[in-house]
Formats: sequence, C-alpha cells, structure tokens
Amino acid sequence: MQEVNQLGRAGSCFAVLFLGACHATPQLQLSAADSMDLLAASLQTSLDEYRDDVNDFDEERRIAVIDAFVARVRADHDKEDQLAAHAVAFSVALNRIEEDREAEWARRTTALENIETLSEIADGLRRSAVESMKLDEQARQYLTDVISRASVPPEKGESSGP
Repeated sequence: MQEVNQLGRAGSCFAVLFLGACHATPQLQLSAADSMDLLAASLQTSLDEYRDDVNDFDEERRIAVIDAFVARVRADHDKEDQLAAHAVAFSVALNRIEEDREAEWARRTTALENIETLSEIADGLRRSAVESMKLDEQARQYLTDVISRASVPPEKGESSGP
C-alpha cells in the first residue's frame, strides 16, 4: 500500500512537472522524460520486490495454517465435533489468505497502471521535445533564408521599394 501511495505522490509531482514542461525547452522536456523513466523503473523494481515478499509471507502463512490444522486434527482425531470446527477454521484461514492476496493484487495492478501512465507521459514529453526541436530548426532555416535574401543587394534594374 505504501508503494501505491508513493507512486501516487510521484505521479502528482510529475504531472505538475509535465504541465510546466509543456512550455519548457526541449532539453528540459527530455531530462524530465528521462527522470520519469528512471522513476518508473525504480518503482517497477520495488513492486517486484514487494510482490516477492508478499509471496514469501503468504507461503509462510499457508504453512502455519496447515501445521496448526494438522496439530489440531492429531490432538482431536477422536472428537468429531472438534474436527468439524477445525475444518471450518482451516477454511476461514485459507480464505483470509486468499482475500489478502486479491487485495494486494488489486493494489499492485493499480500501481502498475500508474507506472504505465508515467511512462506514457515520458514518451509524450519526448515527442513534444522532438517536435519542438523540429519547429526550432524550421524556424531557424526560415530566418536564415530571410536574412540571406535581405542581405543580398538588389540586382540592377530591381527596385528596392516603392
């Protein structure tokens, strides 16, 4: 859950950065995109590590539940009413583990969607920066042509004005 909250805060920060970068230089946009990609990769690594930790913890919980069930069955093997109660408790414990796993999976899915959004924003910033550089180059070429034409003296017979 903490990773999801951190991802949300990071996404908010980068949304503000993105909005500010819309009018920024292409170099700043590219740097922001690179930073977003690094953050996305770092968050992906954290989520993967978190998932591994959850899997390990769930496995430990399952083993503990099974061991407890087996111990209770051995102790109460001749008491039918106790065995039924142990079976219900066993089922409830396994269901709780599964519910926790589903909740964790939903949080992880949301975090992965946020990482994907962060990557899409980074790609958009890159495209915007490249387009801006293309426009800058076109404007530079146009101004160079205008200046070149203006600095060439008019040929004889041409009037330079009215």
